[in-house]
Amino acid sequence: MDAMRKSRVVFVYVLMGAVLAFAGNAAALSSTPDVHVPQTDGTVGVIVQSVNTVYVGGSFTQIGGVARNNLAAFDATTGVVDPAWDPNLNSSVGSLAVSGGKVYAGGSFTTVNGGATTRNRLAAFNLADGTSPATVDPAWDPSMDFWVSALAVSGGYVYVGGAFSTVNGGATTRNRLAAFNLADGTSLATVDAAWDPSMNGSVNDLAVSGGKVYAGGSFQTVNGGAATRIRLAAFNLADGTSPATPDAWDPNAGFGGVVIALASSGSGGVLAGGSFTTMGGSPQNYLAGFGTSAFMPVGWISVAVVLLAVGLFVLLRHRKDKARANA
Repeated sequence: MDAMRKSRVVFVYVLMGAVLAFAGNAAALSSTPDVHVPQTDGTVGVIVQSVNTVYVGGSFTQIGGVARNNLAAFDATTGVVDPAWDPNLNSSVGSLAVSGGKVYAGGSFTTVNGGATTRNRLAAFNLADGTSPATVDPAWDPSMDFWVSALAVSGGYVYVGGAFSTVNGGATTRNRLAAFNLADGTSLATVDAAWDPSMNGSVNDLAVSGGKVYAGGSFQTVNGGAATRIRLAAFNLADGTSPATPDAWDPNAGFGGVVIALASSGSGGVLAGGSFTTMGGSPQNYLAGFGTSAFMPVGWISVAVVLLAVGLFVLLRHRKDKARANA
């Protein structure tokens, strides 16, 4: 068998292995619920996983038979509810984010740790580790005057969306969207003094993509009415000095519905879902994507990397065999 033919055989076998590995991995997901995942006695509205710990928030009083009010953590592998980590909030949790060793929770609650500590609608806790109690950050207290429905963390800031109009216990006006420094155990929750998008309606979800903060909700104007953005808007990231300038991006989801959910596509684009039926004046029912065509799922990226490596192997092997033949 000549060298080139041998290389082709190797290529075929490696390609088959890569494809079979990808297909096998994709087919491994069962349609039967995992028996180890604990159930709750009420609504779960938000789920976030960090390493091997799953955090769930909502409106419940127990999970897996363990008393937990509205926020809990369990082991992703075993389903065992963390026995020590119990934030014990007095009302529902609608948004979660994990970053920098902290779990950020937003919702309609006003106290945590079973009423021992006041935290109005937004709080930060240490991560669950199986032994440590859920200690609320003693210094970081944004104190919102109304519910929080969206959280996103990027570049040293936590972005907060909801229906609030003041933060820091009424000391500062921030209409529905604000940016705070991250919690670190000692720093106060300082709202970015310059970054003030000032929306005229609620923010239901947030996403960070391509160096922008995307907001979706029921608003129609931003920057205190200076600019029109119907249900969708994008702003520059907060940096402590720059104002929140609305991006030229203006899809206009129309007045007939609202934007409920956002997600970054991984390619600098964003996906929006909600009750809208138009976008930019044209029919668009409930789901829309912007700049998502370049997105490639992680599984296919893995296959592409394998194929590239195999292609390089074949090329180098062919050149080596050719050089030997000409020697």
